[in-house]
Amino acid sequence: QDHEEMACAIDHITEVLKAKASAVKDSHLKFIAFVTAVDGLASTAVFGKEEPEASWAMAYSIVDMLERDARKDEVTRAMEYTMSWVAQHERYFNNDCTERYGWEGNGLYVLPTVFKDMLQRGGFNLDRVKRGFFERGWLDAVKDPSGKIEYTPSKYSPDLGRTTRAYHLQMPNNLTGT
Repeated sequence: QDHEEMACAIDHITEVLKAKASAVKDSHLKFIAFVTAVDGLASTAVFGKEEPEASWAMAYSIVDMLERDARKDEVTRAMEYTMSWVAQHERYFNNDCTERYGWEGNGLYVLPTVFKDMLQRGGFNLDRVKRGFFERGWLDAVKDPSGKIEYTPSKYSPDLGRTTRAYHLQMPNNLTGT
């Protein structure tokens, strides 16, 4: 019976943590729930104190740390997605296609509406990804006179024969997740 009670407690803790931590894997949440349940049991059995708040605080602290790690890597996942998406839609960056997503030349130029739509379809946050790409040297930007970063400055497109706004991406040779 103690085993069943422990299993129920672990399941309950896992469900509570799941509601808080959408980016954390279920297997990790189950392990955190196990540690939380054992911590509560040890507090009671060994120290004679029932302090569930301390066990929950520990669980939430671990979950927060894992969530931060998952968000930190969002930029790498977004670049992997972008590289795959560009490879899949390569013809839309050439003169051979009437509908254009951008053009190639010293990197890749992507039209703003296309870039935004691509990242949204991939489930990424546009502002975080732009900032992360810029910080890693994957996205060019300029500062306007007030110091604000402009990610889509006007660029001349030789393919289009005119100046237009575009994101200028520098695709990395390899992704390290940093």
